[in-house]
Amino acid sequence: MAGKAYELIDMREQEGSHPRIGAQDTIPLYPFRNISLEEVKEIAEEIGQELFEKYKVPIYFSGENARTEEKKSISFIRKGQYEGLKALLEDKNHPDYERRKPDLSVDGKLSDKYGATIVSADMEGLTAYNVFLDTEDVSIAKEIAKAVRGPSGGFSTVRAVGIKFPEREGTVVSMNMFDCSKTPLYSTFVLVKLEARRYGVQVTGSELVGPVKLDYLLNNVEFYLGLQGFRKEQILEHHLIEE
Repeated sequence: MAGKAYELIDMREQEGSHPRIGAQDTIPLYPFRNISLEEVKEIAEEIGQELFEKYKVPIYFSGENARTEEKKSISFIRKGQYEGLKALLEDKNHPDYERRKPDLSVDGKLSDKYGATIVSADMEGLTAYNVFLDTEDVSIAKEIAKAVRGPSGGFSTVRAVGIKFPEREGTVVSMNMFDCSKTPLYSTFVLVKLEARRYGVQVTGSELVGPVKLDYLLNNVEFYLGLQGFRKEQILEHHLIEE
């Protein structure tokens, strides 16, 4: 997957709405079943080393594999995105050079074509969640994102940006949710709706990007239906996926 991304994507030409520093931007790993977090950390190390040895792509280790406390946060590593980080690392005298340089690299810089790849292991997998707004004013989406994300006073396990998807009307509060057991999807959805009202803006819907754990959907059902004493075992299909 990473090799194909390096082959097809040139970071000198790539443009998009989502923060990124590389063609294969992140490879996040987490234990799902019959494997420990320590084993997942070892796999993450092996993947990072192999990608560097095979493609000479700069590697950042994040999450449980982070070399420093700051690099546990993907948002710290991505700060400035490809363009800003690349410029910073061109100057080895920059005061932030040592803090921001890749953990594995040929020369301490980003690759012109590949950028860099972030490899990480965590106990919980990332859930990507978008909430759509009926406004073209990106500044409103950005203000709502500030209210949702942890560093600016929102949920500690959530990172959020306000952006515009060119292919659709309106704007979006795009969230990376790092622990939906502590911060359920409905919590962010309700907060975005409340904040949007302040600006006279309506929420038009939401979207999950990629996979999500069944438990993270069920706690929303419990909340909205007010279910009491609900158990996952009550779902017929649940028994078909048990070992």
